[in-house]
Amino acid sequence: MRITLTRKELEALVLLLYEVEHNKNATELIEKLCKEEERYLKSITTKKRNATKNANKARSQKSLKAIKKAITILKKDNKKITCYSISKAANISYTTARRHEEFIIEHS
Repeated sequence: MRITLTRKELEALVLLLYEVEHNKNATELIEKLCKEEERYLKSITTKKRNATKNANKARSQKSLKAIKKAITILKKDNKKITCYSISKAANISYTTARRHEEFIIEHS
């Protein structure tokens, strides 16, 4: 099982473990959590950051392409162009359409 914690949540969990149990199991668990955090921080390399950046850019471009196509279809059908109608026509989430709202307004 995997769990994602913020730094603040991890610190709160460690504090809670210290308060509740003062035995070997609690100490081992705290050490394990800290080692896991160190391992995670070491795993974030420049190569991974760049790969993530490129993947996000590609996904955004794919969304923009779908939005352009949806605008064309909606214009052809004389339908109102809104973020909601774009999201349905382009088969993207409403949140994605809202993220590109300026683009939609500019191209409609």
